[in-house]
Amino acid sequence: MVNSREKIFLVAGSAYSQRRLAIKQIKEKILSKKKFSSLNSSILYSKELKPDDIKKLLLNFSFDTYRLVIFKNAFFLPTAVKKYLLQNLDKITSHNYLVFEMERGFSQLQRDKKFSSDGLFSLLTKKATIYKIKSEEGDTSMDDFRQSIRRNNLASSLYAVEKLFNARPKDRGLGPQILGILTYHLSYSRSPFRKKEGLRNIWDADRALKEKGLDARLVIETLLVKLLKG
Repeated sequence: MVNSREKIFLVAGSAYSQRRLAIKQIKEKILSKKKFSSLNSSILYSKELKPDDIKKLLLNFSFDTYRLVIFKNAFFLPTAVKKYLLQNLDKITSHNYLVFEMERGFSQLQRDKKFSSDGLFSLLTKKATIYKIKSEEGDTSMDDFRQSIRRNNLASSLYAVEKLFNARPKDRGLGPQILGILTYHLSYSRSPFRKKEGLRNIWDADRALKEKGLDARLVIETLLVKLLKG
């Protein structure tokens, strides 16, 4: 593999805003070193991927266009996708820069046997440029929030949201991050009506944040009451 540390990156840490900043720095670093006519960005949600999905994206390129591909929550990449990436990494990185984003700290990943024994992840620890994101206050509350959503516990979810916004009052990415977690959770709902209604409420909340500029905490708390009232 040629110049793998310049083409492959592992961003690991529980702090969403810091992971986002690291990815921004990666893109700026690539652009500062290379003179491309363009550098497109693609975000792939790991758990939903199939090998055919990435074949079309990663191997379809023009010689004057390069792409930065971000694998969100890469720890959950399906086995078939990891196998395909491992077998075709040299060809893929000829015109793609790859970012594997992990929502866990690097030391925590290294202690996980599923990570340390995996062929692709083992290669990343040796060949990729690694960004180890420091934890920030309030991150443990995000895990509390996820657990409360899984239990459909309104009181616990509101308490977790309160802690998160108190700990990260200036983090504008917190509201969208919470909406992303709720969207992911709803995607596994077995009730078509609940999924449709919930996604509509999340879309309304997203508009309230981005277009109307309403208070993020109030928007999220109102949304949770709608989603978890039953």
